[in-house]
Amino acid sequence: MASVVLASLKATMEFEIQQPSPRVLPDDLKQMRSLIQHLSTLQAFMKKFHIKAFEDAEIKSVENQIKDVSLKAEDEIDIQLRNILLAENAKRKEDARREIHGSLEEIRKNIDELLETVKQHDGSLGDSSQFPPDEDTVPLTPRKEEMVGNREELKQILDQLKCKNEERQIISISGMGGIGKTTLARTIYDDPVTNHFDVRAWTTMSQQYEGKQTLIALLRCITTLTPEEIKTSTKEDLKDRLQKLLKGRRYLIVVDDVWSHEAWDDIKLCFPTDTKGSILLLTTRDKKVARDTHSGKTPYGLKLLNKEDSWFLFSRNLDFETRFPKSLGYEGVGKEIAKQCKGLPLSIVVVAGILISKVSLGEWENIQKELALILTVDEQCTKIPALSYKHLPSHLKPCFLHLGVFPEDSEMPVKKLVRLWIAEGFVKVVNGKALKDMKKVLDDIEKKLKYMEKTAVEDMDRTLVMDKALQGVDKSLEDMDNTLKDMGRALEDTALEYLQALISKSLVLIRNQSSNGEVKTCRMHDLLHDFCVNKGEEENLLYAGSMRRFRTVKNSNDDGSTSNDDGSKSNDGGSKINDDDGSKSNDGGSTSNGESVKHKGFRWLTFWPNYGNVYICYNLDKSRSLSFLHRDAIPTLIGQCLPSNLLRVLDLIELPPLSNEIFMSLRDLVLLRYMDIALDDCLSSEELVDIVSRTQNLQTLIISQNGTGFSDMCLPSNLLESPQLRHVEVSYALSLDPPSEVKEALHTLYWLSLDHCTEEVFSRIPNVKKLGIICGSKPSPEAIEPANLENLGSLDKLETLMIAFRKGSPTGLQNLESLPLNLNIKKLKLKRTCLPWSEINVIGMLPNLEVLKLKQVSDGPDWEPTEGNFRKLKFLYLEAENLESWEVDGGDQFRCLTRLVLKKCTKLEGIPTGFEDVNTLASIELLNCPVPVKESAQKLNEHREDYGIEPIIIRHVDQIQEVDDVEDDDDDSSE
Repeated sequence: MASVVLASLKATMEFEIQQPSPRVLPDDLKQMRSLIQHLSTLQAFMKKFHIKAFEDAEIKSVENQIKDVSLKAEDEIDIQLRNILLAENAKRKEDARREIHGSLEEIRKNIDELLETVKQHDGSLGDSSQFPPDEDTVPLTPRKEEMVGNREELKQILDQLKCKNEERQIISISGMGGIGKTTLARTIYDDPVTNHFDVRAWTTMSQQYEGKQTLIALLRCITTLTPEEIKTSTKEDLKDRLQKLLKGRRYLIVVDDVWSHEAWDDIKLCFPTDTKGSILLLTTRDKKVARDTHSGKTPYGLKLLNKEDSWFLFSRNLDFETRFPKSLGYEGVGKEIAKQCKGLPLSIVVVAGILISKVSLGEWENIQKELALILTVDEQCTKIPALSYKHLPSHLKPCFLHLGVFPEDSEMPVKKLVRLWIAEGFVKVVNGKALKDMKKVLDDIEKKLKYMEKTAVEDMDRTLVMDKALQGVDKSLEDMDNTLKDMGRALEDTALEYLQALISKSLVLIRNQSSNGEVKTCRMHDLLHDFCVNKGEEENLLYAGSMRRFRTVKNSNDDGSTSNDDGSKSNDGGSKINDDDGSKSNDGGSTSNGESVKHKGFRWLTFWPNYGNVYICYNLDKSRSLSFLHRDAIPTLIGQCLPSNLLRVLDLIELPPLSNEIFMSLRDLVLLRYMDIALDDCLSSEELVDIVSRTQNLQTLIISQNGTGFSDMCLPSNLLESPQLRHVEVSYALSLDPPSEVKEALHTLYWLSLDHCTEEVFSRIPNVKKLGIICGSKPSPEAIEPANLENLGSLDKLETLMIAFRKGSPTGLQNLESLPLNLNIKKLKLKRTCLPWSEINVIGMLPNLEVLKLKQVSDGPDWEPTEGNFRKLKFLYLEAENLESWEVDGGDQFRCLTRLVLKKCTKLEGIPTGFEDVNTLASIELLNCPVPVKESAQKLNEHREDYGIEPIIIRHVDQIQEVDDVEDDDDDSSE
């Protein structure tokens, strides 16, 4: 908790200093800069003693003092900044500024006292504006989960999948948590032997089983669901649809993590039994579930790893051979540590993750001693995650615990994680030079302002001197803008480094990689997720639970009682609260089911379906994050959570009908930094503008739409008023008016109408890295004028470009004559552009293009190579229903291509034989492609075998139905 609030307090003050127009007085900015230096000293103390705090009561007491002082200080600063932003007139704003001035003085005194306490433990910790370098991991090559051990089980199951059984088979895999059931199932699911199945789908049931979400996950693997279908379909509707889609088709379905008979019984009738050769693959910890569901005599029970496999897994995760020479004695200690993990794969990789940053043999021996206290394999499931957390560097602890916000077994989008961590204040500005430059610029501005004030008093006529001083201030402000850009870029990069550190420690697993090889989504093992949730709750950081079982009380009273929402009092010792399901819970510590009850407010509120714990919370006005990650969880409780008027994060899939009171509460969330919200019948664009235009701290704005009433709507530029905006993303059915003023910090913007892509508009977004252009919409529903594309040349920071036409657009682009061929973009996505294939070849001349996605870009039947060579292209996605003939000169074109994805190329005669000469090609994915295309892919591999070249991994993935234009941005499944 201390590391969370200390990092957040420091980020709050840094955030205020970075404002182009600071809301506080110059003297208070100076005070904040000084406080930031002192907070860095406290962070240095926590970094140095973060392990000892688990063992030394005195150090733990100091850590608690740091937590309490930081919590109080941040609350006061946030409340008063909010008062400044909401002040209705100059007098109230001045009063609020005086209040924050007094608070900063008090905070300074409290922190000075803390510094004296800290220095008693370590006098070497001095006041420094340069935070010490973070303890980090040695960079390792990111790798997906790879199975070790249980080779015989893998072979037997793959052989079973090859057999053409007359009846549907159920294969059940059982084993304790962390033994590798999901890894084995994923290895089987991804093996090319599964190409012969008509349908492949995967779902995870998890401990908090929710039938509707399980069915949605399966359906999304084999068809396309619209948001409206997800919203309105009942569980029975989804069951019926799934059964009809699977009827008559040979399917492979993985149902991972089945916890009970009841959960399995709820969905088993969805899977037709009369389909020859179909396979259901189940994983479970419950041996009885495995026995009762398995089609054969004995289900597959996974074993713990033997000594050799344990050492192989341990050493591989550490890159042991390269980093730890045998002569230094590490091997003997390492083998003993691997042995202490008792063959449990999860324990082995997590302990290896602890040791990645331990460079001395003595540190390894200390870990060996700690592991000796864990006597059984069952104990490892709880104690090894705790051991990893104990040894986690202090700057990574908040990020790790925050992962508990996401539901168990969910895929976590990396870009969302990065943005949330920045919004929460976990990510430090590690660019020391940028910080020093900022301090120098601010000091310079302060001197010039004082000089101007003095000059104005002495002689009101000395306008020439004043003008010169103002010019100096302008120059300083320009310098500050450049410094801020450097710091902003550092935040994004640093957040990714934090994530990579957690991946290298095996606390986070790579799930999917994007088309350019970067990590796109990740997940956690459920044992580690359980630890994050439990630890977060223990520290009063995280409420992760069900809307239906949530109760609030507004305030804690001096007499130890609490005031309920209805104004009544309840004592912690004995009153009861009825839950919606009819059970009762005692305020004093447990529910009728023996579940825990918390009495304090939480920093992060996140709501999932069917989560068991019951909470009675007060002090919700101190929460900083509110997330509704499940549609069915929202409608009843948002009003109870919105007293959290200090929110920085508001993540809503969908809004319930808004009362005037709730709408006014949303308007007052002026400290928001991250907002993900949907337009629907409950929230109009005018109301959204009224909410967003008041949030001057907003960094990330994501707007989706539910239903069809908002199609082709252009949202006003008032949404872009926050000077801190970095990422603005709207649904494919929407577009945005361009900003009316320069947005230096803006990195992501989509969708923008092609008509708005003028040189003047682009001058207002000079640092944009990712841009989406939408065509065929208002205000120009007729012919499209592509001339504006030439203005893209002024965006020298642009890395990713998306150009899309909405369905029904009249003409498309026709040509790319205006596209500057010196663009330095690395990623280009085109959709429905109606371009001749010869124009697509022109794209091949872009010098740094690495990723190209072509979705229905041409109606022509023949694609022949001309002038474009695509020499740096690594990833090609091609969706072309009318393409019949495609030729490739493998000696000159696509020489760096590693991944080819073809979708719905239903008339294509075959994959070009020219790809035989592209030795870099490693994988081909075929989505809804005809047999000749599949056969031509196999012939490519046969050619490679003849020449001793590594075979291509070929995957067939077919969707039964597809609905177009549901949602279309850069993050499609083909990445």
